[in-house]
Amino acid sequence: ACNKAIEFGKPVLMRDDWKRVFEPEEIAASIQRIT
Repeated sequence: ACNKAIEFGKPVLMRDDWKRVFEPEEIAASIQRIT
């Protein structure tokens, strides 16, 4: 799960709109991908 979070999280953090990772729907989408 951690590796998946890193795998999907890194490209988002490298982009200009990285702050959107904190938006509720983005968090929910991340949880869906990981689980």
